[in-house]
Amino acid sequence: MMPRIVQKRSHWYHRITCSSFKRRLSPFLFDIDSNLGSAAHNELGASRKFSYHAMRTLSPSPTNSMLSPFLAVDNKDRTKEKNIEVDIAFMGLLKAMSVLKSSPADVHIDISVDAPENDVGTESMEDLLTDAGYSEINLRSSEEEKTRKGEKKIPDIYQQIQRAMSSKRVGDVVELFQKSTEVTYNKLNDNMLGRVIHFLSHRDLPASFRALKYYVERSSSQGKIVKLDTYQRVVLGIHHSKIRGHELVALVEEIYHHIRDSFSEGKTVIYQHILLPALVGQLATHRDQRVNGCAKSIVEYIIREDFPLLDPELYEAILNEASLNRVGDFFLPYHSLLTELVSRGKTKCPSTVHNLLQNYYPYSDANATCEILRAIKTLATQTPSYRVDIGTLEAISLATRKGRTELNLLVWDLVDLFGHKPTEGMFEDVILSFGSVRSDSNSFKALIDMENNGYVPSSALLRQFALELSSDFKRLRHARNLLTWNSDDKFLSTSTMNCLLLAFGIKKDIDMVFHVFEDFAKYDLQTDTNTFTFLMEALYLSVKDKVASSSPSPEDVDDILAIIDTVIGSMELAGVERSAQFFYEHIRLLSLLAKVDDAKSLLEKAIGSKLPVRAGCIVIISTDYVNRGDLDNARYVANLSETAGCGKAPSYLLRRIRRLEEQQ
Repeated sequence: MMPRIVQKRSHWYHRITCSSFKRRLSPFLFDIDSNLGSAAHNELGASRKFSYHAMRTLSPSPTNSMLSPFLAVDNKDRTKEKNIEVDIAFMGLLKAMSVLKSSPADVHIDISVDAPENDVGTESMEDLLTDAGYSEINLRSSEEEKTRKGEKKIPDIYQQIQRAMSSKRVGDVVELFQKSTEVTYNKLNDNMLGRVIHFLSHRDLPASFRALKYYVERSSSQGKIVKLDTYQRVVLGIHHSKIRGHELVALVEEIYHHIRDSFSEGKTVIYQHILLPALVGQLATHRDQRVNGCAKSIVEYIIREDFPLLDPELYEAILNEASLNRVGDFFLPYHSLLTELVSRGKTKCPSTVHNLLQNYYPYSDANATCEILRAIKTLATQTPSYRVDIGTLEAISLATRKGRTELNLLVWDLVDLFGHKPTEGMFEDVILSFGSVRSDSNSFKALIDMENNGYVPSSALLRQFALELSSDFKRLRHARNLLTWNSDDKFLSTSTMNCLLLAFGIKKDIDMVFHVFEDFAKYDLQTDTNTFTFLMEALYLSVKDKVASSSPSPEDVDDILAIIDTVIGSMELAGVERSAQFFYEHIRLLSLLAKVDDAKSLLEKAIGSKLPVRAGCIVIISTDYVNRGDLDNARYVANLSETAGCGKAPSYLLRRIRRLEEQQ
């Protein structure tokens, strides 16, 4: 019995009739969930095995780009043979599918067989399609087809999603996508799934990423790889995401690890090389500092894995995002990124490099600043436009006082490279930097260079370096040997000997203080104000220690006064003027010896001679008179403050005097 021809089930379909087959074909109905374009139709029509006749063709609805044509294969053949070879019947159809340039896994085929059960090799048909890669096959008999027709019609989910996206109903799109993953007859194809991911990426990033992971899992099971632009849409959606705080940080970490784990082998590593730098770019421009911090581990991974620089402009854009409050251990390591670019010969814009250097102020991260300066040094040897001003270099130098000698040396290299003249502050920084790491010979050399460049080391600098030298006696002895045992006297200068003298004074070794003072004449060194000021300070520290244990005897007081007169005599002989600091050390030494009247006379003499006087001298003498109960002299000395040019006496001192006067 001849099988009946399948009735059309839609308002449009295609009819294919075999023309000259030697074998008889049974009728099959194909529901093909694919977009059969004109190229596929032409291929079917040009087939030598098929004569193609289009009964009616309608364009798809604007709201549904997915076509579902119905192809009917007629069994009207002029031959009388009853056997069938299914592979011949499908050769033209499979060839049409190849024209579509679609993967077999993108096509869903429903086959309805309307023939005697033993007349058609349905198993062979299913095997043929499975071998061709069409994995989702639903093979039904005519009775099952009739039952299916009687079922309630399922709404087209493609149209529903399209309408939801057109109306920007994000919740409906998410719900419809979730529904499509739970059924077998209404799954979204790759094109629609990509559109859903793109739509959600700027509106609901977590849902978009869930859709992407579903897409990746489905594609992996079919032996495919998700297109790169689908990932890029999700990455670009981070900047516009409405979620904030720890939730976004957790999502970013999940995206990062997903990209790393999914594309870690073979040629797919190129996805990492493209996507991870783009991810860093999105994180660097985000307003939330916690999100910025996520880029640190990604950049470290990029540098560690030696990623190729596929897009140098992207890295420069990332460097431009560096700001003053977004650098440090928690944030993206811009300095490492710059170093990596320069090491690969990628010259960056000078303004970008200068901006990055300025944003690392106050340069507390010595390692990061070193990397930037090394990069600038490399670039500056090629192009002079990378020149760094002396003010910036001096600010960096200031941050090197705590032993960051490597950074300080880099600063000095750039000073020489750019032809700058070192400032007084830069000399002070390098002296203290070497001193903090016990490199005393380099500190002494820097002191001599400072004097050779016309700068006079301040007493504050010498005192701070002397504090470093006085850390222990062994270091002090080594420093003295450096200064006195070298035949070429390359370390000898007035400033270096002043540091050594004060260092022994801080250690309260008054004998070594005067030995060092005698070395000035021995090595033909000129004394200065600091020399005699440090002598008085060393004498005060030594006497203070003795007075604290017991009151000095009159003989001891006379000996100390004699030493003071000797120092003053030597000072006058050398023609050195007394400084305000010298007067201060002299007055507090007299106060320590209970010679307050002598201190008052010295103060009056200094004021009369219009010599500089520190306010501390007024306070010391006035306080001594208050402690003695001599309030008249206490107020008199306090009133000398304005005459001495020190301004009004301290209010706490005047209040104390007034309170005691009221009590009398």
